Amino acid sequence: MIHSQCCLRLVTRIGMSTAFLVLLLSGIAASDAGERRYHCEVTSHGAWADDGRLQLDRVSNHERARFTVSRVTGEVTGDNLYFDNLTQPKLVARGDPSNTFIATASRELSGGGLLLETLVVREYAKSPEKPFILVSSLGFVSAGVCR
Repeated sequence: MIHSQCCLRLVTRIGMSTAFLVLLLSGIAASDAGERRYHCEVTSHGAWADDGRLQLDRVSNHERARFTVSRVTGEVTGDNLYFDNLTQPKLVARGDPSNTFIATASRELSGGGLLLETLVVREYAKSPEKPFILVSSLGFVSAGVCR
């Protein structure tokens, strides 16, 4: 009851059209978050072995790590994965119902080397959970889902 009285006073003070506009814009901002970002969780992690095989870690610091990816810039934020301290995020492909989302980040290493990380999300997956794979030029691989 107190909540509805408070809202009624607010609408009376600012006017019905302004209140409607505020509600409309707040709804747009909330729906925009999912369209502009992926929220991802690592479900498995492994490393590229010297014999060329992928060895999955039984216990990994990266498992269940969570991170967010900008679908506009490709920038990754959240739990430190491979993208930590990389300075050049790049959106390679936005992805759509027929194509994958691809983002890279890189950093020049001393001696002329390059550290490159690549994130690929199956944007075209029918499920709201989109599978991803994250590959590091250092030989590490993580997989999981993005929402």
